[in-house]
Amino acid sequence: MTTDFSAGTIPPLYREVFDVCSHNGEPIHRDVYQCLLSQCNLGTAQLKIIWDLAGPSQGLITRTNLYKTLALIGWAQQGKSLSQKLFDSAAGKEYPTPSISDLTPVKNLVLQLNLKANPAVLGLTYTEITQLDTISVELVPEKKGLFLKYSEYLVSSRRFNSKVTRRYNDFLALQELLLNRFPYRYVVYYGYVVSDFYFYIYA
Repeated sequence: MTTDFSAGTIPPLYREVFDVCSHNGEPIHRDVYQCLLSQCNLGTAQLKIIWDLAGPSQGLITRTNLYKTLALIGWAQQGKSLSQKLFDSAAGKEYPTPSISDLTPVKNLVLQLNLKANPAVLGLTYTEITQLDTISVELVPEKKGLFLKYSEYLVSSRRFNSKVTRRYNDFLALQELLLNRFPYRYVVYYGYVVSDFYFYIYA
């Protein structure tokens, strides 16, 4: 049954959540929809009822599906028994505003799916790119080789929760790889190294 949302008032949060879940106003991927549900602090039984009442049996999630989902989440968080009748009784009223713990995992998933679907078209802002991962590079204490001293850098990824050590020549190899793979992209490199404390590479 299709819900007529013009019968009630839609809270601003509904549109905000749709903008987060949707890429450029397109229908929402089912994985994104499931990720959103996982951020609502509801039990499995309640989430199944919401899915049955609001989600389509197959395919992508429309704006109407999402709005209906958000209303049901709000009612579930209020302790109400979920059914289609709740929409009938909401005529002339504002639909409930659900409490969603964190939309960051949803945002990141949308970005990842978009990159996977369109690997040759980035189409992201700088802020969206920085949300994909946080990479930190730290200089570790100087080490002694058989003949020479040398330094290593600890490279950490927040997204993958991983750490690796790399030497200066590894960064040079990375810069060369980027220049060869993306010949028409601007790769900035501060190449003259006075000491390890003044080594930077940007791509």
